[in-house]
Amino acid sequence: MRFPNSRDLNEEQEDIYLYAPHDGRMLVTGPPGTGKTVLAVLRALEVAKSRKTPVVAMFNRVLESYTSSRIPESARKHWENIRFTTVHRLFAQIWNGLAVPPSLGDDWIYLATSYAEKDDAKSCGAVWDPESWYPGRRRKGCWKVDSARFFSVPELFNRWNPRAQMPISEGQASDIDWHCYAKALFAHAQNLSWASLDFDILIIDEAQDFPPEFFDLIYVISLGVLGNARKPSLMILADENQRITERNSTIEEIRAKLHISDDRHYRLTNNFRNTLQIAQVARHFYAGMATGIPALPERTGILPELRRCPDIASASGRILRYAENNPLHEIGVICLGRDANRASYFRELSRTAPASLPVQTYSSVEAEYRTAKELSFDTPGISIFNSSSCKGLEFDAVFIVGLQEEAARDEMRDFLRMKLYVMTSRGRDCLFLVWIGCKGDRSAVLDLMPQAPLVRIYE
Repeated sequence: MRFPNSRDLNEEQEDIYLYAPHDGRMLVTGPPGTGKTVLAVLRALEVAKSRKTPVVAMFNRVLESYTSSRIPESARKHWENIRFTTVHRLFAQIWNGLAVPPSLGDDWIYLATSYAEKDDAKSCGAVWDPESWYPGRRRKGCWKVDSARFFSVPELFNRWNPRAQMPISEGQASDIDWHCYAKALFAHAQNLSWASLDFDILIIDEAQDFPPEFFDLIYVISLGVLGNARKPSLMILADENQRITERNSTIEEIRAKLHISDDRHYRLTNNFRNTLQIAQVARHFYAGMATGIPALPERTGILPELRRCPDIASASGRILRYAENNPLHEIGVICLGRDANRASYFRELSRTAPASLPVQTYSSVEAEYRTAKELSFDTPGISIFNSSSCKGLEFDAVFIVGLQEEAARDEMRDFLRMKLYVMTSRGRDCLFLVWIGCKGDRSAVLDLMPQAPLVRIYE
C-alpha cells in the first residue's frame, strides 16, 4: 500500500499538517485508521527538509520497522535524515550519550576496564560479569563493582570511567523505570554531556502505552531545564482505546503531564483504513475511553466471519486457501494467548505453504525468527504476530486466531475488548475471527464476540 503524501490528506488532517505549531508540545488523538502515524511521518519529513533532526519513536520494534520501510517515492532524499527508533532504544542511547555517572542508590557501578587492567580492577574489588554491558558498548561482558565499595573509595575506580546502568523496572527487563531515570538526570544535570541530545523534535507514536512518569521526563527535557541547550519540540500521538500494557496513560494524564492546552490538542475522527463492515465489528469492542470511535467509513466490503475450526491445521488451511485465491493480498495472522500459539501457526503455515508464498513471523525473545529489521511489509504474503506486536500495522486481510485462549473473566473483559479493538481494526478489506474447538463446544470468550448481522457465524 502506497504511503500517503500531503495531497492525500482530508480537511482535519490538513489542518494539523499546515497549521499545527512546530514549537513546544502538541497532542494528536484519534481512533485506529484515522491517520495519526501518517501525520507523524509527514511532520518528520517537513522537519528533515529544513535540515533539522526529527526522531520518530515507536512503542515496539515491529511498528518501527513497518513505518521506516514505507518510503514515499517523493521523499527518498530526505528519508535518511529521519531517525526511526523505539522509545526504549532512544532513551538507552540518550542515557549512554549523557554519560550518566553513578548514584548512591545504584546496585552496581560499571567500569571501562581494558584486558590489560583486569588484575588492577580485581585487586580494587571489581568483579567480571560476562552477562553485563558497559553502557554504550555493543559487546557483552564488563567489570563492575558494588555501590558500597565504589562510594567508599571512588578515587580507585575513576580512571575506568564509572557509569551507572539505565534503571529498569523491577521484573520488567524491557521497561525503563522512568522515575529513577529522571531522578538520576536531575541529580547529575550539570555534569552530563548534553550535546548528545541532538534532535530538534521528538515524535512519539502509540504514546498511550507509556506510564505518566515518562511524560514527566520528556516535559522537562522539552523545556531545557536540566541543562540541555536544545529544547526539542514534542508531537505526541495517542489513542487510549488502544492500550495494550498495564502501565499506561489516559489522554487526560498525557495532557496534564505535558501541560497541553486545548488549542494544541488535535482530534482525528475519519476512518480511512477499514471497510464499513470491519469498522462495525471493531466498534463492537469499543471500551468507552475518551478518544472515542471513528466515524463509520463509506467504503463497503464483505462481511467479517466468526468461525470454529477443529484444530490449528484446519485454521491454517483456511488461511492458505485465502492466500491462494488472493495472491496479491498481504495477510496478517494475529495470535491471542501464549506466544507458543504464534509459534505453532508459524510452523504449520511454513510447512504447508507453497514455496512461492512468503511466511514470516517475529519474536523478541526467540533467535530462530526474523528480527524486526528483516521483516518485509507491503508485499503479498503471510505475517504472523502476537497481539502486542500488531499495533499500528495494517493488512488487506486479518485472521485473528486463538480466541479460545483468552479467558473472559469479568475483571479482564475491558482489557480484552481493547486488545480485540486494536486487532480487528488492522484489516483493510477482510476480517476473520477464528477459534479452535470441537463441535458443540462453546468458549467463554464467545460471549464477547459480535453476532449476526455484524458477522457470518460458522460453527
